[in-house]
Amino acid sequence: MKGVLKTVDDRIYLAKTEDGRVTYIDVRDIDVKSGLSPMELLLFSAAACSAIDVQVILEKKRYRIDELVIEVEGKRRDDYPKIWEKIRYKYIVRGEGIKAEDVEKAISLSLNKYCSATITLVRAGAELDWSYEVVG
Repeated sequence: MKGVLKTVDDRIYLAKTEDGRVTYIDVRDIDVKSGLSPMELLLFSAAACSAIDVQVILEKKRYRIDELVIEVEGKRRDDYPKIWEKIRYKYIVRGEGIKAEDVEKAISLSLNKYCSATITLVRAGAELDWSYEVVG
């Protein structure tokens, strides 16, 4: 992967991949910021990585997923480096006839085998806790 990160305004950055995809990173004060900070983006990127895995695994089992939500909560260290030390995901899977044991297995596979982003955070020392709910 290659790309460029550049300033576009006071403490707002544009990240652009070599094929032209972009996202903005905003590190301004909370009362004026409109985008995610690098650490927020890292946490939500890890959750998105797992969401993709879970959805794909469940779809391969022929389930129709009406909605997949992950409620994300994180706590960072007080001292530098202020890395994520605790992360909590609550998966909410909506769809008819979805078996809880299949959701649990899909989440476990994601977090222990497939989701590189979350696994990277855990290997860096973050404690990960998760739960799930199936709504059908």
